[in-house]
Amino acid sequence: DSLACNYNTEANMADGSCNYAEEGYDCDGNLIFKSLMFGSDNSDFIIDNFVEVNNVGSQFDIKVGFSISAWVKVPESHNSLWGCVLGAHNSNGWIFYAGSNSDEGKISFQRSGCNNIYGETDIRDNEWHHISIAFTEESIIIYLDGEIDTIAPNDECYPNIINSSGSISIGESNHSHSSIENFPGMISDIIVRDFNNNFDIEYIMNSHNNTNSIISHWNFNQLPSDTIFDISGNEHHGIVNGNIQFSTESH
Repeated sequence: DSLACNYNTEANMADGSCNYAEEGYDCDGNLIFKSLMFGSDNSDFIIDNFVEVNNVGSQFDIKVGFSISAWVKVPESHNSLWGCVLGAHNSNGWIFYAGSNSDEGKISFQRSGCNNIYGETDIRDNEWHHISIAFTEESIIIYLDGEIDTIAPNDECYPNIINSSGSISIGESNHSHSSIENFPGMISDIIVRDFNNNFDIEYIMNSHNNTNSIISHWNFNQLPSDTIFDISGNEHHGIVNGNIQFSTESH
């Protein structure tokens, strides 16, 4: 079995010799982490806790077929005005927010030079939620836990591209580190993809089994490191800034 710690191409699975890592650990006995905590246990404001991904390119420009999804956990009480999940304002002209106090805890999507898109549901409940936004030919849709949270006509307003070769930030906006735009809770499994206008929320929710069209996938299933690995194969790896905590907790 190729998943066994003592994998041997000449072994017979029926001989009972396969050894497997304990759940939550690798074959060397190291804990495998599954999410990142950007805030703190007592919800105090922490500035400049983020992951920077450099040289992202035009793949991250908004277009028909573009989508972002993530699992997030936002505490009931925190002091972040804008809870930034993924920030690309200074590169590709957009920011994906969730649990912001300024938006009454709702999901929102900001596009430079365009109208913002707002969800309907307060997710400041200290529970894991799957959030996503998708751009189809007809609509811009925000999903919460696999259900439509809000839907708006696609106004064909695409953000002002500031510098497509710039960086994006996980856990904080990339245009103003002095304001309170840090993500106040935990993030797991961020996926950016181009679904070529064949969007299906079930497809997005089961993303681990559907690797086609993925631009970047940061699942944080790794040992603590200064590098956050993009497992899509496109090498959009990120660099940790600040005091981000690795956690074994996940959705």
